[in-house]
Amino acid sequence: MRRQVEGRRLTQLDSTEIDESLLDGIWRQVAILSTARIAHHDLRPKNFLIDTAGDVWLLNFTFGRVSAAPRRCAQDIAEALVSLTALVGVQRTVRSARRTLSPDQLETSLAYLQPLALPRRIRTQVDGRYVLTDLRETLADAIDRPSPTFHSPLRPSTIIGLLLFGAAVYVLLPQLSGLHEVVGPLRGPGAVPPGGEPRVTASASSREMQNTMKSSAYLINAGRWRASAASASADCGPVSGPHSSMP
Repeated sequence: MRRQVEGRRLTQLDSTEIDESLLDGIWRQVAILSTARIAHHDLRPKNFLIDTAGDVWLLNFTFGRVSAAPRRCAQDIAEALVSLTALVGVQRTVRSARRTLSPDQLETSLAYLQPLALPRRIRTQVDGRYVLTDLRETLADAIDRPSPTFHSPLRPSTIIGLLLFGAAVYVLLPQLSGLHEVVGPLRGPGAVPPGGEPRVTASASSREMQNTMKSSAYLINAGRWRASAASASADCGPVSGPHSSMP
């Protein structure tokens, strides 16, 4: 069902035309949505229409949801707070919201008054996150509730630095793993690498020496075998044969 309503958007009004009665009408519409569990998700000033009688109408439910969760309705309140702050400032926005909404409803919106919790189309209406901080603390004081604290997110420069460091490690690590192959010859053939065993450099002369030592060990073992055999023969005495004579 559609109905043509004559009027002007909130963005088309002069600042002097936005009085306290109009602000109260805006917050009444936001309260009706919250009670009906309808999330608008785009409560920018251009989506508030003021008809010729001064009544407030909501436009553009493109991002809207029915049977919305309480957190989505709380985000709607936060969006309305930011949008009105961009028009009339922090103090007037908080006072008008306090007149219409309960402290419990406003408390749920405190967690969404930060840049990461708001869509870009909403948070870019105010200049920087310091306005959001001021809005959050002023609202918390007005309803006598603690203001939530948030950890600062990583800056883009920090993320870029971490990516460059990871790329440098990825490129240099294979080169560092082969560094001992370059340092080894510079230390000399008898050098001991840090934390390792002495490294013996193989050459032609060393191989010849190893072969000579193996030959010497073979001759020594052969001599020992012959000496053992001779000793065993002496212990057994002469062997009797057909040409031997008895004493």
